[in-house]
Amino acid sequence: MTALFFVADSEPEQAKRNVAIPCPVSGKPVSLNTLSDPVLSSGVWGHGYALKTSSSLIASPLSCKVLRCDALDYSIVVQANNGLLFRIQVGINVHALMGERCEFLVSKNQKVKKGQTLFQVSPPFLKQNGIDTICLVTVLNSSKLSAIVPTSLHHCRAMDDPLMTVYV
Repeated sequence: MTALFFVADSEPEQAKRNVAIPCPVSGKPVSLNTLSDPVLSSGVWGHGYALKTSSSLIASPLSCKVLRCDALDYSIVVQANNGLLFRIQVGINVHALMGERCEFLVSKNQKVKKGQTLFQVSPPFLKQNGIDTICLVTVLNSSKLSAIVPTSLHHCRAMDDPLMTVYV
């Protein structure tokens, strides 16, 4: 049986538990469905939320294990201790930059703590190359969730404010 998944405005009635996902960077929260990239806005890379940011350091929202570091995509995939898989990406359509100025501070299979810096980028370099400095956080195994409720804040502080709450 597959769980029904949706992005909601409030907590679903059937949820067994919830997990608040802190912001990996400071910034203004934005919905994925407002993004210009149809692949990201459709949820192909999982459901989640994003932040418009000028931060250069991307932190781990939860204690987790690093599964993949992809400099060409300016992204990282991590598995939280609770089993949820997260993909954190900075920028959209960054392949032409060939990973330039994307530096990972962790490696595959490394265990990291909540708040530990995962990678860094150069927002001025991205802007100079026409890339929006947006940080996307998606749940790759969102079929295990009953809902994602995004933050109601207009500006979030890295690791202090939740970007979203996921309901299992």
